[in-house]
Amino acid sequence: MQAQHSTITFYVDMIYRLQMKRIAADYTQEELSFLLGYPPDQVSRIESFDTDALVYLTDLNRLAIIFDCELLALTPGYPISQQKIEIFTDYNQDSFRNYYSIYRIKAAGQSELFYKIIEDRPEFASQPKDKEAIQVKIEESISRLITGGSFTEGMEVWDIYQCSREQIQRRYAPRLLQEVLQKYVYGDHPLLEARTVENRVTYYVKQG
Repeated sequence: MQAQHSTITFYVDMIYRLQMKRIAADYTQEELSFLLGYPPDQVSRIESFDTDALVYLTDLNRLAIIFDCELLALTPGYPISQQKIEIFTDYNQDSFRNYYSIYRIKAAGQSELFYKIIEDRPEFASQPKDKEAIQVKIEESISRLITGGSFTEGMEVWDIYQCSREQIQRRYAPRLLQEVLQKYVYGDHPLLEARTVENRVTYYVKQG
């Protein structure tokens, strides 16, 4: 898949750092979007240099916590260019890995390679051996939060993840939380409902 985007003062370095941190943390694009409370394709759009998919300061603050790094580790020292440039994203999905090649297209039509990244495709990733045990603890954590009234005023995914991570005492794949939350929202006896508040998904106790 190939896409070409026009941009002004685009922080290519920041996108590169974000993508490298995400892959090092073993998060898929969908999982990171989920943790940030955005639609599933948000991080994919950011990493593909979609100028309509912005990275806000609140996102950077949260990403620094997610990746356990300093905020400066995600921000570039300077923009790549103050002029209008063309970013060409070459995304190859022919094997069990994703290949990203990022080029700048110069005025004369010549291309300049910025960077290449290789990532194992998530559908080939193995499930954790203790998946069921982790999800039981996630359910216990969510039940405590419901009983304690935490969902009355609403909770974002990241807050739920942090609380459950304290219960489990280690970081785990966000998709496991996503599966559990789907049961609470869409199961036979739903206890929570998801609402979009200020462009982020927030979970509340289901009324009625």
